[in-house]
Formats: sequence, C-alpha cells, structure tokens
Amino acid sequence: MHDVRTRNESSPVWRHLVLPLERQRSWYDNLEPYRDERPEQIAVDYLAGMTDEYFLAARLHVSSSAHTVEFRSYFDGFDYRRWVFVCQ
Repeated sequence: MHDVRTRNESSPVWRHLVLPLERQRSWYDNLEPYRDERPEQIAVDYLAGMTDEYFLAARLHVSSSAHTVEFRSYFDGFDYRRWVFVCQ
C-alpha cells in the first residue's frame, strides 16, 4: 500500500499494473488516469491479477524472509484414472 499511496513509480505495482493500464487507457477518450483510482482499488486489482508464479517472484522481490513458500501444481495428487472414468 505504501508504494501505491506514495506513487512510487519504480515499484512493481506501478511498473506492472498502473503504467501499463494508463498506456491502455490513453487509447480511449475521457478516461481518468488510472493513478487517480483509490489506492485500495489499485491494490485489489494488483493482487487479483497475480498468477501463482508472479506472486512467488514478487514475494522474493520484497522479502528476504527465511520462511519459504512451496509451490504445488494444480494437479499434484490428481487421480487421472478417476478423471478418465468420470469423463467417459
């Protein structure tokens, strides 16, 4: 939230969300700059648009914590034989 509130243009939220959206919005008439949205809405949009891989990369960028985040595929432990049976 700090980067959004202070309009830190070198931050990931600004470089990966605000600036690209402002470029896209400039193609249309009468749209207010995205940076004028409420900071809470910008933060929600940023989080909602994250993929799992982006989240993990962003976490490494902002934290040097000793805690780890384990990535698990959507299909870890998936029983493919059951899926084939159900789909037949």
